[in-house]
Amino acid sequence: MAKIEYGPIAAQVSGSMGGTTFSRNRYGTYFRNKAIPVNPNTPYQQAVRANLAARSQEWRGLQDEERRAWATWSQSNPFIDRLGNSQVLQPNAAYVRLNALLAMSGNSVITDPPVGDAPLALATLSFAPDATAGTCVVTFTPTPLGATEHLIVNVALCNSTGISYVKNLYKLTEFGAAATASLIDIIDGIEERFGNLLVGQSVHLSCQVLDNATGLVSAPVNEDAVAV
Repeated sequence: MAKIEYGPIAAQVSGSMGGTTFSRNRYGTYFRNKAIPVNPNTPYQQAVRANLAARSQEWRGLQDEERRAWATWSQSNPFIDRLGNSQVLQPNAAYVRLNALLAMSGNSVITDPPVGDAPLALATLSFAPDATAGTCVVTFTPTPLGATEHLIVNVALCNSTGISYVKNLYKLTEFGAAATASLIDIIDGIEERFGNLLVGQSVHLSCQVLDNATGLVSAPVNEDAVAV
């Protein structure tokens, strides 16, 4: 495994190029051979693909003025990529991005782009993964969330507590109902996505707030703990 120190040509690299994948850990940036992932074609994967396909089909059915509105909105509302850079999405990508989340959370899709700002991030977040008791209780504020707000919980599970870079390991695990109130137990979602929680595993949470009126999400709040 080679390590890299970037110079004036490239400051950061993320993702894969050809047969090489660029990544980083606590010791710096490195690259490795690109691995071709196994496609287990799980029910969750099938549901996600069907959701994206449905949103793309809906885009093709929009009126011209609706598409122009999304083009205007996407120019004024860039997204931040994993390198922290601002990226302007194509209008159809912006439509699918927002509405896919709305559909996954059980809400109606929107044909007009949102007006207003994304919801505020959680003020506090803590959780207690207990493999022995079979629970993983999440506590957060403010509580409850607003009438149109849902809690999104992404989880990364590691067998080693030495792994700290987990951005590429997160899996969507839980959508709270509108006006979600603390406390919530997410153990069922964890076991559905990862299998049984084991004592000593490192559990990483990344939580956001979704506004079901706009499809916009807050900045993430992250926390980690070791399962007891």
